[in-house]
Amino acid sequence: MPPTKPTGSGNPFGVQLLKIGKSLDGRWVASSFRTVKVVWLNYCALHAHFVSVSSNEKLNSKERAQYTGMADNLSSTAFLLNLARVFDALEELSELSTGRFTHNA
Repeated sequence: MPPTKPTGSGNPFGVQLLKIGKSLDGRWVASSFRTVKVVWLNYCALHAHFVSVSSNEKLNSKERAQYTGMADNLSSTAFLLNLARVFDALEELSELSTGRFTHNA
């Protein structure tokens, strides 16, 4: 069973937690959460835009193919599941970093 809390500086869990804490500061978490939230809330519009642009004859075939690929990626089940997981994780981290998290025991 993995350790659940740091018990000192010699504890590998505590060392790792300190390293993670330095890279996941409040500004990074808030910025990343806002970005993922925008994609989550505007998913349909983003997908429709990529599909629309992918058939724009004013673009060359390489550019149209790039938009087709983005639309295909957005519509994949794996992308949607990963987006939902990242959204949920960043939401939790954002709440922790802003002190809005309440522990329900």
